[in-house]
Amino acid sequence: MFKWLRKGKRPERRASIDVDQILAELEARTGSADRASELPAWALILRSPFRPWQNATSWLGGTPRAPLEFVWPLGTDGAPLHFLAQIDLGALQPWPETGSLPPGLPDGGAMLVFVGLHDYAVRIIDAKRMRVASGIPVPPTLPPVSEIGYFSEEPTFGRWPVDPVAFLDHGKERPADFPERFADPAAWIDTWAVAEIDARLLVQAMRREIGFAEQFFNSKAHWPDPPTRVILDKQAFYGALLQEAPTLLPKLEAWQARAAAEPQAGAVDATALRAMLAERLAFAEGKPNYPVLPLLRGSAHAVWGEVRRQYRDAFAAEAFQSIPEGLRTFIDARITDWRRHRLFGLEPEFPNNSEDRRGQDVLISIHADELLNTMSEHDYGMSIWCDRAALDQGRHEEGQLIRHCAV
Repeated sequence: MFKWLRKGKRPERRASIDVDQILAELEARTGSADRASELPAWALILRSPFRPWQNATSWLGGTPRAPLEFVWPLGTDGAPLHFLAQIDLGALQPWPETGSLPPGLPDGGAMLVFVGLHDYAVRIIDAKRMRVASGIPVPPTLPPVSEIGYFSEEPTFGRWPVDPVAFLDHGKERPADFPERFADPAAWIDTWAVAEIDARLLVQAMRREIGFAEQFFNSKAHWPDPPTRVILDKQAFYGALLQEAPTLLPKLEAWQARAAAEPQAGAVDATALRAMLAERLAFAEGKPNYPVLPLLRGSAHAVWGEVRRQYRDAFAAEAFQSIPEGLRTFIDARITDWRRHRLFGLEPEFPNNSEDRRGQDVLISIHADELLNTMSEHDYGMSIWCDRAALDQGRHEEGQLIRHCAV
């Protein structure tokens, strides 16, 4: 070991790493240099569970409809692929500004999409053959989607009808055509049922945070000397919390009690709600981002999580009519919001993927979605990419399935 030191010899110099060259190659692999800055796309908007599903002609997950002679696609390993999407091509309306239709696709029939761990298959069925289509059962050898990394032991992704909506895609996380619905809590806390859940979660979080604060100050004898930055930050936050919470918490509890006592499907008192929100925001002003802060500002995400927890059986069994009337507007807005599922368009740049996408564009992109069982530990979505010229000619056989790496 280290013989070169004893013999007075120098080790061979390793070739230097050209970081700029590596970064340039990674940038080139994205294919963004010759990709259009805006492209027509068709958002796949999940249909409201309170609208009829029987007449849906496009859907994600579940099982396909196809002619009896349809052969279920197999992956390169010979195993059946998992059905991902069926899109009614006749439902893809022209993009309003130019009248553009999806490139290379007929104006009728259906596109069926299947995926595996690393490969995919796309099948186009013409309108004539679709007129005699029927439900196709999954192959008996189809494993659960957990075999390809998703959080479900079912052999299919969750079925949900979609309605395609044309828009101009600029590659943003949220297109301008689908504005944020949940930025202002005064807009989405629209019934007493939603107000009660929002208030209950906040009261629980406030009580919990007060308990943490009391424990923190009771452990003062064990603080390091001098105190660390974390200790100083907690001291400032918890000190302010214990000083100000006795004034705010009774008001929150009274508001929760009122929300629980009012007719749950009734419209919330908008004036009282805004006054309550103003006090919450004033309390949150200038404080560090502890877990209670998003709830003080109004968290549609937290309310949605509680709704899903309370009514998980209704979602699992598609028994949506058992969900109380006072929650339906909120649930409808949450489900039919932009969820990043679409045909064509521009995929936002990947933070962790390095696949070579030069000369390629997206055919379909499906985000990680709890309603579709497309959630995975390491992926936040998946998309199929094909050569741009091949897409224009309606050829989708040769391309790549990209799993969007979350880490």
